Amino acid sequence: MAMADGDTDQAAMAIPDMRIERLAVGVEVDSRYRLEELAGTGGMSTVWRAHDERLGRTVAIKVMSDALAADALAVKRFSREARTHANISHANLVRVFDYSVTASRPYLVMEYVAGATLSQRLDRGDLSGADLTPLARDLLSAIACVHDHEVLHRDIKPANVLIDDAGHGRLTDFGIAHLNDATRITRPGDVVGTLRFLSPEVMAGGKPSLQSDLFALGVTLRSAAEGLVIDDELRELTNWLTQPLPGDRPPDAHSALWVLQAPRPPLQATRLHDAAPRTDTTPAEDPTLPLRARRRFTARSRRRAGALAALAAVTLSIVVMVAESGGGGGGRGIAMDTTPHRGGASTATDSSDATKAPTINSDLNALATAVKQAQR
Repeated sequence: MAMADGDTDQAAMAIPDMRIERLAVGVEVDSRYRLEELAGTGGMSTVWRAHDERLGRTVAIKVMSDALAADALAVKRFSREARTHANISHANLVRVFDYSVTASRPYLVMEYVAGATLSQRLDRGDLSGADLTPLARDLLSAIACVHDHEVLHRDIKPANVLIDDAGHGRLTDFGIAHLNDATRITRPGDVVGTLRFLSPEVMAGGKPSLQSDLFALGVTLRSAAEGLVIDDELRELTNWLTQPLPGDRPPDAHSALWVLQAPRPPLQATRLHDAAPRTDTTPAEDPTLPLRARRRFTARSRRRAGALAALAAVTLSIVVMVAESGGGGGGRGIAMDTTPHRGGASTATDSSDATKAPTINSDLNALATAVKQAQR
């Protein structure tokens, strides 16, 4: 049966010495949880699908191995996992319902998630590149929540990521998690975690951090993406998460999540006025600014710029012609032809050669055409 948090540490040291029944389908753990199917095994425990006889629901129960149940430090770590996990609630975290360290075997009762682990999905080869971007969003959102509670996971890897039947990612297994400011319940010199997913600084004996959790997620996503075509944003994200130096990685999970959530309009839809700064953030607040694609003029913008240049040239030409006609000093004469033309307008002609010389009216017509082009 479950126990109060205040008694946990004392009970964790009380290792049961009674002979216990072998775990198998049909066995009831703590006279309440009837085992139905083995769901997975690990170094510390086995996970079973079970039926809660008291509440009549399907659950997942994590039962500590017999060898570790005799280790007071391991039991204490198991107890901390239960308390840490139970105090954090998020849609992309597996919920904890119950736990005990005083039963014949310490156990942890969790929400049963129908589906498979990311590791199992990768082994089956039924995951596409398009599945990974929403999965990355789910996991970053869960990690952000965990970190907001000042907890480090320290063992993020494909085996600890569940994908439910709806395709949503769920982070689980806080077996070696610890509070960011708490005393570590590991032996001196221990490097805790799965080797492949450990950050360089932790491998070197450094202290785990937010950035080491993010590094593990980056390696997890990169390993999942091997051989698949993925979004550019996800590629940028994994590169950022797996930088060798912690200071070159995202400052937190929220900043990393922004890479996948920020709107990115297609280049062909870009307008000149789109270059104005966004109102919801400033360049200094945008952690992905170096990763954003440079904006460029569209074909329509270039046509408009060309039309404006032509407009300026025609206007200058008219100014020069008018100045020459008014100045008199040797300039050719300009005569107004008042003969009615189609549309009732009169035209200006050169008194010396009306058939070849440009007229003010023709330049005005060019000016009107340029204005129309500039307004398109």
